[in-house]
Amino acid sequence: MRVLISQSRDGESGVWAAERLGYKVVRGSSSRGGVEALRQLELELSGEGGWAALVVDGPRGPRRVSKPGAAWLSQRTGLPVVAVSARAQPAIRLNSWDRCVVPMPFSRVRLQLSAPFHPAQPEEIGDVLNALVP
Repeated sequence: MRVLISQSRDGESGVWAAERLGYKVVRGSSSRGGVEALRQLELELSGEGGWAALVVDGPRGPRRVSKPGAAWLSQRTGLPVVAVSARAQPAIRLNSWDRCVVPMPFSRVRLQLSAPFHPAQPEEIGDVLNALVP
């Protein structure tokens, strides 16, 4: 599993957690290093296979509006996209643009996954994701 994480200082905690869980981290976002990171993911996925995890609405939003990276990567590699929605109870909701949720210890986390699909446009990913979220 490869995880795309922002090059910003805020991304450091995500890198720390992802590496300890055994994921390979690729750094970049729509605002810095994103093109290079997507090309690296394309090469690795095409050559080695596997999975990649991306937060599709980018580091600045708007919330739940997909940037083109995941659709581009799917088209270039031929791999499908699976949209994932997560809910945690109990949790703390941050007062940030994305309304990030931080699960409390011993929370129950519910994941919803879409069927695999091949998006022609980035908007399709947002539409599928929004259908998962109540």
